Amino acid sequence: MSSPLRRSEKIARVLSYLFLPPVLNITAFAFVIFSFESENGSPWLIFFYTSIFTAILPILIFILFLRKGKIADPDARERSERHVPYIVFAVVITAGLLFIPWANHAPGIRSLFIIYLFNLIFLFLVNLFWKISAHTMGAGGFLGTALFVFGSWGLFAFPVVLALAWARLELKCHTPAQLIAGAITGLANTLILFHYL
Repeated sequence: MSSPLRRSEKIARVLSYLFLPPVLNITAFAFVIFSFESENGSPWLIFFYTSIFTAILPILIFILFLRKGKIADPDARERSERHVPYIVFAVVITAGLLFIPWANHAPGIRSLFIIYLFNLIFLFLVNLFWKISAHTMGAGGFLGTALFVFGSWGLFAFPVVLALAWARLELKCHTPAQLIAGAITGLANTLILFHYL
């Protein structure tokens, strides 16, 4: 039987994968798309587009970097190993921004896409000097999107932030300061940009 410490590590690992930033992105886009896309629109088509550029391609690219040895472990614990993947993700998402026919869909969907790109660029710039948590930043952005779409009911997403912060701390991937900074900036950037875009 596994020890309590080993069990907690397993739970932390499951939470880290369950709430990967791309997984939260897909969910956030679903909130916006199925709340704001008009009845005459194509919600499943735009959901497909946004999922390809913000989740599926980034995950595949990350796996490729991992298999090629460009990233030593799935948590990318070394800050310097995160630079190139962040740049490649930003290029992929910029391509989506240029390729997706936004005029055919609700403007809030494009706003979230731009927010995601902004948060990724912000993450890259901070990571040049300090390893901020991408997981809690993604969770903060998820919370911000839920608040934007559902108002105070969006607070149902707050436990995701807490669960991820605990998991990343349990796995010794980040310090408390890195986790808190990620969550706060993800939340603040998302809410501010939704207001102005």
